[in-house]
Amino acid sequence: MLNTASVSLKISDKGDDERYPYGRGKVEFISCIFVYSVLFIVALLILTGAINSIYSGDLKAPSLISLFTAVVSVIANIILYRLGLCAGNAVNSPAIIANANENKADMLSSIAVILGIIGSNLGYTYCDPLAAIVVGLIILKTATTLGWKAIEALVDTSLPVKKLKSLNEIILGVKGVERVNYIKSRQLGKHYWLDVEIQVSPDLLVREGNIILKVVKYELMKISDRVKDAVVILACSNPRDKLLSEEKA
Repeated sequence: MLNTASVSLKISDKGDDERYPYGRGKVEFISCIFVYSVLFIVALLILTGAINSIYSGDLKAPSLISLFTAVVSVIANIILYRLGLCAGNAVNSPAIIANANENKADMLSSIAVILGIIGSNLGYTYCDPLAAIVVGLIILKTATTLGWKAIEALVDTSLPVKKLKSLNEIILGVKGVERVNYIKSRQLGKHYWLDVEIQVSPDLLVREGNIILKVVKYELMKISDRVKDAVVILACSNPRDKLLSEEKA
């Protein structure tokens, strides 16, 4: 899985060109879908294996030697998960975060093994398959939830409403902006692209309108280095509409 993340990051970091004007960031989401699909299959295999063990009555107590291996696996995967999650959030990389979640799934599986080994050796032979079922369900939920988020990102799902409201307030804070007609966004790997249309007074000179455009773009770009580009379009308000709104008020 680490190779999948590495390859997707290399492709994603190639940047934009004439053929890919928005870059290759979506490769990271394809990588995420692959990782979460594998986790989904692993979860199903864990669940079916545990259920078959219960129905078949094949409930042997695992060797205590395997307990040491499971403990080492838990420690190693906790470290890999924390490092991966930290790195993924730092650079906003879906591929690295997906790889970290795979380490988390391995960690949970190892915890189930530990509980199963201890319980089985104490005489509770059902502990092993029951622990496996719990972990299988956790991994299944993680793979389904995060996999669906990756699919949504792949089809250009907008930023969260809370984030869009924050952007709207920032734009309205620029002197000369009367209204924000729309804010469209898309995420491509680590970066976001924004398309914005603002409304200004029709009495402004072209030069003044261009200054407002540049200020709005500057304010959007300085929010985060994750904003790759912001395309701002200028629209003039209709003086007649303005008078009608004043009469209604």
